[in-house]
Amino acid sequence: MNKTTETIDAETGEVMPATNLPARHENAPSSAVHNLVQPPPPVTMPVTGFAKLAEAIAAVTHEIGQDPIKKEGRNKFHNYSYARMQDILGGLTPLMSKHGVVIMQTEVQRGLLDNGNVIFATYDFTIMHKSGEVWPFPQRQTGTSKVRDSKGGYDDKGLNKCHTSARKYFLMSLFQIPTTDDEDADQGGDNGYGRGRPVQKKGAAERGYSDDGKGSMPPSDEDPGPPPEKVKPHEIPRPQGISPAVWGGKFIEQILLCDTTKEIDSWSTANEKSLNDLEGFAPRVHANVMKAIDNRVKWINTPAPQQ
Repeated sequence: MNKTTETIDAETGEVMPATNLPARHENAPSSAVHNLVQPPPPVTMPVTGFAKLAEAIAAVTHEIGQDPIKKEGRNKFHNYSYARMQDILGGLTPLMSKHGVVIMQTEVQRGLLDNGNVIFATYDFTIMHKSGEVWPFPQRQTGTSKVRDSKGGYDDKGLNKCHTSARKYFLMSLFQIPTTDDEDADQGGDNGYGRGRPVQKKGAAERGYSDDGKGSMPPSDEDPGPPPEKVKPHEIPRPQGISPAVWGGKFIEQILLCDTTKEIDSWSTANEKSLNDLEGFAPRVHANVMKAIDNRVKWINTPAPQQ
């Protein structure tokens, strides 16, 4: 019997019931997209005018621009604030009620991507006015989320996150909700490793590393810059704007220069908090870091070949 419990979305802060998804069978097909819910045929909306509705949307947009939504969310890894779903609803709901705007969210399609590692859900948003006017056609938005956690198990909040993400970005787009972010900063987590921020020239550690444990890097046409210098174990800083991949690359650089497992332990201890945060915000980068540590330990413990 599946159990349904209340969970708290780490990004939005919302309390919502968990959705237990079935485990993926090992023999399931590995095509790019697995549709779990087929989209229905296009919905024909009632034919009405929409002058009052358009005026109401404009009024909400004007008022929300005069009193921007406060950003109470905090991304610990990137060290910046962002507007949570509850912040957006807290600012929008009174204004929507005041001007008679009603929005209905309906799921129309659901499926899996990346061989069952990512779930997506597409929603139609029906925009109505208290006068009975309806926008001529529904607005469509898709949300995605990891469906497997860093340990390979299903994330039972994946579908809820799709619902929240789609609604959040639909509302932000419809009402042109302003933020003080220079870039789309809250996309700089696990899903994008810093998407929305200026692209910087990649150094050797950001491009990857070999599995031989020796710290050799793959060939590249880019100038890798000077090789990393071995330093004493210390906490690697996380300035605002640094992506998990860049921070992980800096950590891996030093791990690949360690000559003893004691040095590796010292680096891990000094950066324990960052590594714990990394596992939550960017599990794929965290997995690469752990792989680098394991490979280096194996290399250190492997006897040198006899000459």
